[in-house]
Formats: sequence, structure tokens, C-alpha cells
Amino acid sequence: MSGDQEYKKPKLFYEKKGEGEVVVLIHGFTLDSRMWNDQFDLLAKSYQVIRFDQRGHGRSEGVSKRFKQEEDLKGLFETLKIDYAHIVGLSMGGHVATIFAIKYPELVGSLVLADSAITFNPSREFDKRVFNYIMKGMNQGLKSALKDWLSDPLFEPAMKNPNVKKRLEKMVLDGHVAQEQDAFFLKATNAITPRPPPEKRLSEINIPTLIIVGELDIPQFQENANILSSGIRTAKKVIISGAGHLSNMENPDEFNNVLLSFLSEQKG
Repeated sequence: MSGDQEYKKPKLFYEKKGEGEVVVLIHGFTLDSRMWNDQFDLLAKSYQVIRFDQRGHGRSEGVSKRFKQEEDLKGLFETLKIDYAHIVGLSMGGHVATIFAIKYPELVGSLVLADSAITFNPSREFDKRVFNYIMKGMNQGLKSALKDWLSDPLFEPAMKNPNVKKRLEKMVLDGHVAQEQDAFFLKATNAITPRPPPEKRLSEINIPTLIIVGELDIPQFQENANILSSGIRTAKKVIISGAGHLSNMENPDEFNNVLLSFLSEQKG
């Protein structure tokens, strides 16, 4: 679209560390860049790693109008003068990464989609629950709705781990609530998804791709992993044992080994 050339970059919080090939980490819905604490310093030993808070999350600008998440990411690339990167996205972050790889293939060296979302569809069971949580947030307040959101079966494995539970609640109930009425949770429909949806264009992705899914993730995300791994001809799928939806936080050792092994294959 010609309008993309005039896209106004939002103010996004980001951190970068290390030197070498660039790895960009994209967080999930209602979370923020802190979800990558178990990966950030480790990756920085071998790469220049960048993590950021998406619009309406964490310490970034809130959502006040319609926007495109992949264009926010493109703006970050331009600001940091990144001309090529390996992109790692989890859940909603995986969805954004997929769109970005289809739209800007020349900027992406490889793709890691962990417990990845695909286009929101309220006819699917989990997406229907998300819609109900968002409606509660609009009608009864953000914090109350986010507490219900954290009680969803999606987070059941994470909530059984005291350390992960504490970190998760801090990101969602402190970090996301701090966005107040500009929180992405309340303005998710402002994020414009391209048409046709990216899962209909997976055959266009022709770069090394790793699909990761937690062994205990809910059925919808297991199905998403299968859709992505079958649709992207260059993809391979790995299951993280004993982990649910937040596979990078719930089993960081296995996640990191899988991620580092994949990234090392792309060097040179």
C-alpha cells in the first residue's frame, strides 16, 4: 500500500545487546519484552539481540488508532538501521513475525514461530474466549478482565510454576494495566490484519523456519503449529517437553537449546 510509506512510527520501548547477526524477539498478547529474560542475555553472547514492547504493551506507546503491527516492526528496523534479522515470535508475536516475513522477505534471514497464533477467528473455541475477556474489559474494567484472562486454560501449565506465575502476573497485571484505556487488550481490533490472512500465504515463505510448540499447549495452538509446519515448505517442528503456551518461560533450557541450535545452522 502506498500509505505505508507515510506510516507514522510509534514510540516503542526496546533494548539491544551484543554484536553480530541480529535476532529480534517479539512477545505475545498482553505480555511484554520481559518474557524473553531467559533468552536475552544468552543470545547476546553470540548475536546482537533486540527485544521490544509492541504498541499498547509494556513501556511503549498505547493504541489510539488503527495500525499495522508489521509496520511498527518495520519502523523499528528503520530506526535501528537493521537490514537483515532472524525473527523469533511467540503467540501473537509469531503471528506478527509471519506477516512481516511474507511482506518483507528481504529483511528476514530465518523465522522462529513459537506457540504461534494465526489470524483471530471468533468461531474457534479459544478465540471466542478471548473475545469474551475483551468485552468484559470494556464493560467491567481492564484489571478484572485480565485476571480472568490469566485464569484461562491457556496459562494453566504456567500457573503451576511459582516463578513463571509471578513473572506472568507482573507483566499482565502491572505492565499491561499501566497502559490503561490505551492497552492493546482493549483495542485489539485496531490492529489491521492483511487480507488474505497470512496462513493462506504460507507457501510464499521460503526461508529457514522453526515451528516450536509446548507439549502441554492447548489444542488450538497445537493445530496452529501443524498448519504452519505443513504450509511453510522450509519448516521443521519441535515440541518442547513439559511446557505449555509459554514454552520459552516454562522450559527455558530446552527452548534455548533448540533455538540456539537452529540459529547456529543459519550462520555463514
